[in-house]
Amino acid sequence: MMMRQEAAQKKFRDKQVKVEADMQDWAEHKKKKHDAFSKNFQDTSDNGKKLLKERSKSCGDISKKAKEKFQTNHNRLAAEQNKSNNALMDSHEAARIRCEERSAMKLKCDNDIHSFRAVKDGTWGELVRKRQQEHKKSIDANCQALVIRIGEQCAARAAQTEAQGNLAKQRQSMAGELLKQQNLSEEAFIKIKCEPDPMKIHKVMSDLGFEMPALPGKEKKGEEEDEKKR
Repeated sequence: MMMRQEAAQKKFRDKQVKVEADMQDWAEHKKKKHDAFSKNFQDTSDNGKKLLKERSKSCGDISKKAKEKFQTNHNRLAAEQNKSNNALMDSHEAARIRCEERSAMKLKCDNDIHSFRAVKDGTWGELVRKRQQEHKKSIDANCQALVIRIGEQCAARAAQTEAQGNLAKQRQSMAGELLKQQNLSEEAFIKIKCEPDPMKIHKVMSDLGFEMPALPGKEKKGEEEDEKKR
């Protein structure tokens, strides 16, 4: 029992030593990986800061040039806008002066903007009445053109419907005639099968509209009639 107890204690101590050795190996391995990561991180950070400084310098030059270009374009557009505004104000001032000069001439209630023609009694109401009449005539003309176009479309549609109806009637009539002719032909062919006399067969086929050759007896009778006539 003592020997077993000592062996068990020795095995336990060996196991603890092995565990401690494994833990120490794991700690050393982790420390090496952490040191490598820290070194890589520091090197990358330093390189990034260096590149950022270089890029900041170049970007500063680019930003400065872009700002100068923007300022130049802004000043040019502002000058053009001011020039356009001044031209518009000059035009308005010229129009005001022209209206004041024409007010002394008593033209259409101090306004001459719609027509060069003279207005009766120089009243603005007369001009408005004429414009209303012109607008009404324009509306009436448009309505008349619309009515004519609708009438033409209705007439064309009616003609097309009538033509389609006539075509359908003709087709129906032709179908009836064909059916009738077919029935007569079937009846005649039935009679032909039952009829041994060629003369009657010739007559039936001729009545149906077929061109039949002359029979021998008929040819002789025809020759005799021709000789008698001569």
